[in-house]
Amino acid sequence: MSSVAVLYVSIYAAVILGLLIFMVVGFGFAVDLATRARTLVIASLFPIICVAVIGATVLSMRNLTFADIAIEFMAAGAGSAGGWLSRITTLGVLGLCAARLVANWVGNENIGLGGVALLFGFLLFVVTNSLTNAAFGTEGGLVHQHLYPLIVFTALYAARGSDAVQVVQTAKWTLVFVMALSLVAAVVAPNLSLQPTTHSFIPGFHFRLWGVVSHANALAPLALLLVLLDLYTPSQGVARRGFLWSLALLVLLLTQSKTALGAAVLSLGSVAAYRFRMVLADGFSGRRDNVFPIAVLALLGLGTCTLFILFLWGDPLHALERFTTSKRGASFLNLSGRDVIWEVALREWYRNPLFGFGPTMWDPEFRQSIGLAFAFSAHNQFLQSLGAGGLVGLTGLLVYLGLMGRTAFKTARATKGASLGLFVLVAVRCVTEAPFTVNTLLNSDVMTHMIIFFVLTVEASKLKPQVSTAKLVTSAGRSPELTMSHHGALDG
Repeated sequence: MSSVAVLYVSIYAAVILGLLIFMVVGFGFAVDLATRARTLVIASLFPIICVAVIGATVLSMRNLTFADIAIEFMAAGAGSAGGWLSRITTLGVLGLCAARLVANWVGNENIGLGGVALLFGFLLFVVTNSLTNAAFGTEGGLVHQHLYPLIVFTALYAARGSDAVQVVQTAKWTLVFVMALSLVAAVVAPNLSLQPTTHSFIPGFHFRLWGVVSHANALAPLALLLVLLDLYTPSQGVARRGFLWSLALLVLLLTQSKTALGAAVLSLGSVAAYRFRMVLADGFSGRRDNVFPIAVLALLGLGTCTLFILFLWGDPLHALERFTTSKRGASFLNLSGRDVIWEVALREWYRNPLFGFGPTMWDPEFRQSIGLAFAFSAHNQFLQSLGAGGLVGLTGLLVYLGLMGRTAFKTARATKGASLGLFVLVAVRCVTEAPFTVNTLLNSDVMTHMIIFFVLTVEASKLKPQVSTAKLVTSAGRSPELTMSHHGALDG
């Protein structure tokens, strides 16, 4: 080996060694920070992810003028500086979460707290949708990005004893920033944030607001999530709360996402119905919390009555015929082309009923092979899991969703129905989207999933174990020493 080659190898080795030392020292500082400020580390994840998403969108220099016919070229960050930003941010997020886990282990936190069932459901979902199909799927192959959430969500679980209000408030104002910046971008950079469309259902608004995230269908759930989080931890002051709600609902409307609007009706309706039930049980006191359910239910009732009157006075059959023969009606009936994508998912499931195609389903090579460059997922979480993971993957999804719903119902009283609204948001989106799909940590679906998982885990950790009457009767028949010992264990 020549002296020049030795020099190059030495420089390369020195750089690698320097980077390793930097990473070890940096991780040590992160562990120290996570030990001293446990809540801050978790709360910082959401601004970091949002900044990365916004940065990747801006750096992509996308032009939405022809998004209707070339949607596959609108992915932010691909092949640009946004790619490097995403990699560095992903490494930082994983480092913070790993540091939080180490701090939790060293500090011996969360002794006696519950919530493990939801973590078990999530781990089962990842195993059945990213590992078993990687080994036994039609086209196997491990996708390492699919495993990143294991670290992140375990860190969220480990932080369930933190100050949830601080974390949720940080997430809320991060979402406010995204909403406000999206509206500003609509004025300053319309080609970046507004998609012209001929399928608008708002008279005079022939565009969809994509804002500063990857898609209008990604921005809309964030707007609804902001409203639901404000129901969970209400903002102080009428003016501040009015601003937050107005901003979120305006963005939700301008995205023109039918799935998100349907989810808004159902999720806010479920929260209102539960709070109305609480009002009937506890009595009306005139507080704002009691006014909200009555107002929402009144609006839903008024809308239903209006539609019913229009149906009676108009010509419903003629109107229905005109709608189904129009472009807008055709788009609605075939769910904006989702029926074709669903056929592909079912076809791949038929080929391997137990384990499906594998984790690489819907990657660029697969989309090219089926001639659907715009199909980034199955646009249905159930078919996504069925097609990519087979019956095993679908079982994992159903167990996870079931545990999530069970937790939402059990914590409904403590959250005044907000947990139900968060679960309904996820459940409705599972019908026309794939909100649990993870191709990168840095997108709005993952952040929404993270926030909902954290809220439900925090609330589940507060639930006290129930003791059956049979156990109480048994303990009552024991000696006083044993009975006192038994109750002392329960109290601890």
